[in-house]
Amino acid sequence: GLGDLRLSAFLQFKPLMYHGRGLLVHRIELLTAFPTGTFCAKNLINPGDGVYQINPYWAATLFIKPRLATSWRINYNWSSKNPKTGI
Repeated sequence: GLGDLRLSAFLQFKPLMYHGRGLLVHRIELLTAFPTGTFCAKNLINPGDGVYQINPYWAATLFIKPRLATSWRINYNWSSKNPKTGI
């Protein structure tokens, strides 16, 4: 069967520059999932989760030196209960 419908909207900011090179690149995004896929509680593997999800996050990459960078993502994931399993 088909999987769940997932929709996303994001905002990519312009990179912050320092001495002519990129210093920080970041974005915010809102991911959502809707239980439109097939789900059966008897199966261990399902194309659908059977739950609604909302997952906003902020991701960034900091360029410390020309060959050294660090990246991170701060997110929150909310999921509804699956009515067939109660989980």
